[in-house]
Amino acid sequence: GLIYEDENIIENRVENINSFLTSSKDILNGMGCLVSADIFGYVLQNKSDSGIGQHLETIAETVDFLSPMVYPSQYSKGSFGYHYPNDFPYEVVSAALQDGLIRGVEEEKIRPFLQGFWHSSKEVQLNIKAAENKNLDWIIWNNSSQYEVEFFINNPSKFDLSFHKDWLDNYSESLIEDKVFKYLDISFSEIARLSRR
Repeated sequence: GLIYEDENIIENRVENINSFLTSSKDILNGMGCLVSADIFGYVLQNKSDSGIGQHLETIAETVDFLSPMVYPSQYSKGSFGYHYPNDFPYEVVSAALQDGLIRGVEEEKIRPFLQGFWHSSKEVQLNIKAAENKNLDWIIWNNSSQYEVEFFINNPSKFDLSFHKDWLDNYSESLIEDKVFKYLDISFSEIARLSRR
């Protein structure tokens, strides 16, 4: 097995993670880059280091941004009072992020990873809404890198349309009908290559 110099205690684990992040940040900030650290979502609730050196307050002091992975599917049964947390994306993401905010992490520093897998488009939109309702930017993650356009499209509500009577007059109810957009036979690598010229 592996033998480490340092004893496996909270102080050493936290120091090891943060010394690596500090060194990386010094180098990358010097190159004009910002540094973000992905952390497990449960770190927002756990006041220790979760046994892995991820201590919220010390990492928040070390990096430019934090990206807690607040995927509802990754919380255990009973988390936040829900038997199946994955079935409550808005509530779970909102509660998890609130736990980080009440611990004093500035909202400008939190940019959560949201769940873009094992959820319908409407459920992914609820993940997004939970973050945006906390005035947070966000990142979507999908383990197979497949993102649906409808994750990011919200039809206008009747309230929104009331400010634009001309839209309602011209397009009627078709503006608020559910629509599905799909990319078919599109090579995103070809698009990326062409946009770099």
